[in-house]
Amino acid sequence: MIFILKRKYILIPLMISITAKLRIIAALAVMLLYNIPAYSATEKTEAADKKITVRIHWPEVENAVRYKILIRNQEGKVIINTDTDINSIDISVIPGDYTMRIGAVNKFQKIGSWSDWASVDVEKPEPPPVIVEKKPEKKAEGTYMPLKIGVGIAYVYILPDLNEILDNTFTSGNLIIGYGLGKVIPLSFFRHTGIEAEAGITWFDGKDADKGISLEKSDILAGGNIFFNTNLNFPLNLIIRGGAGIVLTHMGYKNTSGYTTIDSQDMYYKIGSAVEIVFSHFFAEIGADYLKILYIGDQFSSVNCFMRAGVRF
Repeated sequence: MIFILKRKYILIPLMISITAKLRIIAALAVMLLYNIPAYSATEKTEAADKKITVRIHWPEVENAVRYKILIRNQEGKVIINTDTDINSIDISVIPGDYTMRIGAVNKFQKIGSWSDWASVDVEKPEPPPVIVEKKPEKKAEGTYMPLKIGVGIAYVYILPDLNEILDNTFTSGNLIIGYGLGKVIPLSFFRHTGIEAEAGITWFDGKDADKGISLEKSDILAGGNIFFNTNLNFPLNLIIRGGAGIVLTHMGYKNTSGYTTIDSQDMYYKIGSAVEIVFSHFFAEIGADYLKILYIGDQFSSVNCFMRAGVRF
């Protein structure tokens, strides 16, 4: 009898301690419903049968060697009756409302006391947002490619006063090599600006002033241009250009007394515009230039309507 009392004397304080702590556990279980982290149910996986695996965990109880867990469904049926050696357990249940209680098992393999039944709400987690990472789009640069080489033909319409002695002509050809400065100078002004080297040759036939007199003229042109292009994000763009250079002029007079030639080197300047169409690395231009050659005495002026095609790099 003394042994029994001594045994009770030992157990009673332990039972009181476990009971008090289990009441705290019950309160913490209720806190779970308000997302207080002291007692938590953490989602782990979602099974094919729509059950959700959650982890329930609680503060350790002093002198407890393991824990007994009972979980009931909404009908009051115990669906989980298990033990665990640690202060957490993973359970797989269908989302819904449940009640649970925990018993702390002491070193004598007895449940000192149970916690109160606490409500546990297991909710189906929201699916994580689908984040589609897009590759950064390369900034469109329109039809801009820095280097271009093109050849073309032109119709030269002569303006007064030399149109009285020279005919308009289709026999004119030109070559340009251009480079966009936007790739070299990182300033916004130069993004659509470039330079060109230009060469061309034109043959003219003269108008007969009198019978037996004829006139012919040829110009070889070489110079440089500065151009500005709109560089839009589609193949059609506008180009404005202006330039200057040297013209080598050969003029010949033929009459009854013989053939006379005059050669000269003169300055010229020009300004014009064109519409450019780009197909991959190929381009075509249609435009017109106003050209003026500064001869000594008479000055030559013309409008050159041209078509040009080439490649861009």
